[in-house]
Amino acid sequence: MRRKRILITGGAQGIGRQLVQRFHDDGAIVFTIDKDKATIEQLKKDLPNVTAVQMDLADWDGTRKTIESFGALDHVVNNAGVVIPQAFMDVTKEMANLHFDVNVLACFNVIQTAAKGMIEQGTGGTIVNISSICSSPNLNSAAVELAAHNIRTNCIAPGLVDTPMARIEDPVLQTNIQKLISRCPIKRTIDTNEIVDLVMFVLSPLASMITGETTVIDGGVGKRLVQRFNEGGAIILALDKNAETIELLTKEHFEVNTLASINIVQSAARGMIRRLIDSPMAKLNNPTVQQMVERFMQETVIKRPIDPNEIADLVLFLLSPLSAMITGENILIDGGRMCGVN
Repeated sequence: MRRKRILITGGAQGIGRQLVQRFHDDGAIVFTIDKDKATIEQLKKDLPNVTAVQMDLADWDGTRKTIESFGALDHVVNNAGVVIPQAFMDVTKEMANLHFDVNVLACFNVIQTAAKGMIEQGTGGTIVNISSICSSPNLNSAAVELAAHNIRTNCIAPGLVDTPMARIEDPVLQTNIQKLISRCPIKRTIDTNEIVDLVMFVLSPLASMITGETTVIDGGVGKRLVQRFNEGGAIILALDKNAETIELLTKEHFEVNTLASINIVQSAARGMIRRLIDSPMAKLNNPTVQQMVERFMQETVIKRPIDPNEIADLVLFLLSPLSAMITGENILIDGGRMCGVN
């Protein structure tokens, strides 16, 4: 990331602060926007080389002007968000508007403004949204449109992260945190550095054929849903494209719709054929093979085959301690083919 220009929203505290630190230490030119004046001022003292601006991202025009003032950007991490725990029946119009303005509108605004600059400079770029409502299908739309300009767009959806908010000595909060950890196969919270490691990988050239994807980093919480419903006495119809997963569920005496699982596996097999890897087979002078190659090129938003090294890079990352809280996940590396399918 040396000398790369990166914008991190919400960069003065929590995950954002760790992102700023890591990219700064890696030699990047870092810009950040955060609403909190005190944390922005502290960040300026700690890292004077970072351009830190106090700005409410709910301010549409002010945000656009601020991002434009940063000049050309290579990477954007849409990290800012607001989560204020409140009972559903107590939510006011003002509170609902706040969540929508920051978590939805601001997300679109940052992507649009940054992408416009990337397109104008003509060098492409990458955008990562952290736990944002801008994920699929809206993420897919952005990935398809921006791929033509060599801009990749992905989302990272984290579970319970070890931030100062998670350490607040509130009995109700701590009880809920312990419940969540008990449901997690990897029984701990997520270290902020583990989020940063994933962000750095997705932004890097190592992930150049990954776009339009949402990667869940939650210690495997999602994979416990079937088990929890089963324990509660529900009748389960489980669908999974992984035949081994379905077989495992069956062995554990879950009621599984096996016909549906067979259909899903068959569909996945057809999809795998269309994920073209630049291998000797893809270069065969065979009409059928070449028709498949051309079809892949038409369907994918990044118009080239996948280099075997890109598969190896992803495998190495997933096998490393950097992905210690990613388990049970399927990460597509298909050049955005799935998000481009009508």
